[in-house]
Amino acid sequence: MKNASGTHQKRSAPKKYGSLADLMQAEEIPQEIQNKVHELEDETRVVDHLARMRHAAGLTQAEMASALGLSQSAISKLEGGLDRDLTIQEIQDYARVTRQRVGLTFGKPMTRVESVKHHAFAIRNDLTCLAQLANRHDELENDIKGFFGEAFFKILSILAECSERLPAGGQGVSVGIEITGDGEDIP
Repeated sequence: MKNASGTHQKRSAPKKYGSLADLMQAEEIPQEIQNKVHELEDETRVVDHLARMRHAAGLTQAEMASALGLSQSAISKLEGGLDRDLTIQEIQDYARVTRQRVGLTFGKPMTRVESVKHHAFAIRNDLTCLAQLANRHDELENDIKGFFGEAFFKILSILAECSERLPAGGQGVSVGIEITGDGEDIP
């Protein structure tokens, strides 16, 4: 690019930011505008996720529209809208067409302890279903038993790894495993 004197001037490399918040901070965007941007982000979390699901599935808005029996402009309006304008049916349709799973939760966020308990009970439920499946289908029994053994050691490894990150001192927490038999030697 030439400047006013007719000589070439070098372009500077574009600035890169780790996030929109970093850009607004670095460019000294007024706090009032930053607050509005964050408010809009909060109001469009689900529609943004739906657009990302469509994109990840390799679908254009026109292809999504065709799959749903809508116009491309209807998809554009949906993806450019607010979460409060979505219907559960629209979310379900996006999940079906993109072959993705969507989970929605409402209310206050779970604490870490509540989250671990929630997942532990879900795992117990899934393992119970697998055990019942193994009891009904002999051809799956060995695979499911193998999975149980693998899962058992994986869960213990995770607990041991995480317990090592606990603060030292005081009453230590130890996670270990002891394999006991009925008097027979285990190879």
